This record gives sequence, C-alpha cells and structure tokens, in this order.
Amino acid sequence: MTDGEVEQVDKERGEVVLKHGDLPSLGMPPMTMAFNASKQVLERLSVGDKVRFYAEIVKGEPTLTHVEPAGERAPR
Repeated sequence: MTDGEVEQVDKERGEVVLKHGDLPSLGMPPMTMAFNASKQVLERLSVGDKVRFYAEIVKGEPTLTHVEPAGERAPR
C-alpha cells in the first residue's frame, strides 16, 4: 500500500489525481499523477483526502485497485 493525497477527482473522465509516495507495484518514485478509478471509488473521494492505495496497470493504464482512508483531510 502507498500513501497518497487526492489532488483532483474527475468523475467524467473516471480518474483521480494523487500526490503519492514511492509506488513499488508500478516501479514509480514519488510524484503526482492520474489514475483510472471506478465510479464507486470516485464517489468516495474528495480533494484533500489522505488515502492508502494499491495500483496496477490495467489495459495499459495506471488504475486504482484498492483505496482506503489514511487519516484526516489535509489542511488547505
């Protein structure tokens, strides 16, 4: 699981932008990037939420496969 913070939620495009730590499952260093996500996941996320997540490449795209709250919302 990787720690992240929600930067943007785009329900129309079906993606969420996360600022995240090291992402060993995808071999990526810490960065901010977009992930595909299901409609059910997107409904639960808001900008500023701190999350723990797991992502995989699905159909060639980085996709959230598990997301859970990691604590309180980040200060604005």
